[in-house]
Amino acid sequence: PAAAGPPAGMLSPERYHRTTADSERLYEAYNDLHGLAQEFRKPFDSPAVVLVGHQTDGKSALVEALMGFQFNHVGGGTKTRRPITLHMKYNPACVEPACFLLSEQDQGFSVQVGAGGQEVTLEELQVIIEQENRRLARENAFSDQEIVVRIEYKFCPNLTIIDTPGLIHAAPGRKNAGQQAAQRRVERLVKAKMMQPEFIILCLEDNADWGNATTRSFVMQVDPLLERTVVVSTKFDTRLPQFGSAMDVEAFLQPGGLLEPTILGRRPFFTSVPSGRVGAGPGATYRANDDFREAVKRQEEGDLYELQARLGRELEGPELERVGVFQLRLFLEQLLQRKYLEHVPIIVPNLEREDRLVRLDMSDFSDAGSQRLLVHGPGGRGPGLLTAPVRERPFSVVLLDELEKATPKVFDLLLPLLDEGHLSDDNGEVTDFRRAIIIMTSNIASDLEEGLQAGFVPADQSQRDAMEEKVQRRMAESFRPEFQN
Repeated sequence: PAAAGPPAGMLSPERYHRTTADSERLYEAYNDLHGLAQEFRKPFDSPAVVLVGHQTDGKSALVEALMGFQFNHVGGGTKTRRPITLHMKYNPACVEPACFLLSEQDQGFSVQVGAGGQEVTLEELQVIIEQENRRLARENAFSDQEIVVRIEYKFCPNLTIIDTPGLIHAAPGRKNAGQQAAQRRVERLVKAKMMQPEFIILCLEDNADWGNATTRSFVMQVDPLLERTVVVSTKFDTRLPQFGSAMDVEAFLQPGGLLEPTILGRRPFFTSVPSGRVGAGPGATYRANDDFREAVKRQEEGDLYELQARLGRELEGPELERVGVFQLRLFLEQLLQRKYLEHVPIIVPNLEREDRLVRLDMSDFSDAGSQRLLVHGPGGRGPGLLTAPVRERPFSVVLLDELEKATPKVFDLLLPLLDEGHLSDDNGEVTDFRRAIIIMTSNIASDLEEGLQAGFVPADQSQRDAMEEKVQRRMAESFRPEFQN
């Protein structure tokens, strides 16, 4: 039963936002790196989460709960006829959602979008989505071209999510030929999105029987072992009253042989999103998105209370980590962060072939005085090994490899670069680094990896906390506090 604060094993919202703030720079640097690769026509596939579910599985509602605000007025998930790609970014300065329309590929749009994206209000975004769905409905059509939106908000996670049209259950018989044709079109569209090997598939099931999970059967046509598929049981609040005994609940929480053992995350998630819309009219349930987020939180707490009451026991750590929108959002964000880091070795060689990478082995600068070579040429004349290529090519990726092996004087030199975005030599010549991307690598605490579990499955929260504390201690021993901050 509920107690003050989050149950044991769950990350508190305050701790989550600290973790999110710590990872924000990684997310932004990755996006900058992706943009640079696009600029020099060396694009790479960017990881994202693609939502797959039937029309009544609650896809749009789950996306809104993950984002922390409502954006799609179609409701019910029955009218989404075109994929919506949402590049969500946690931005503590945005007290209201800031929306930017990034693509305009159909004539149906009334908003003209430039190369840098068109800022639109939340109401304008809702109108655009509704207009597109109505236009396609009139034409009895679906489009595979994505509506691409960047959203910055203080309650957004750092995620890229593609919301696809809902799968259709077409009735048999010749009189339903039109609906059957629509079913085939949607399945082709969604399957094409799932085929992208770098995408994580979020498979939504509104079903109390894991042996009869239709969305999962469809997803397995593309991902047979569910190795890149996260399974989510939606509308969990309506599911709980259907179970007659604690044994039934246990079987649903841990389906065992009914789910593939290779499923991403090893077990499904269970989420509920409260019904009702945000607005000022008489039919509105919530007056503001703050009320909607609070309702999502109360729903999660209520689900936990009801679940533990029906089980007759308290949930354990790994079980708690699979109940609620908050836990799903945390899992997805950590999953994509790991994907981002895995993609960096793919991006860097592409840029290196374009002569856009400045790679420096910092063990070459371990001797006293060697730091001068970074900003000064031979004999103190001209730019150095770091400043020369950046002056010539300001849009560069600078890789400082094995930073801990450099002389401490290198840290003195790098502080103004990181604080102010430029370096000055003894002659007053300034090199501007504001257009460059700086990547630093270190082998500090690499010996702590022994015994860690491989793959995408996160360790227990207590293990993660202990590991983070050990790494921070090692960092403190090797780097000055102002450099870490």
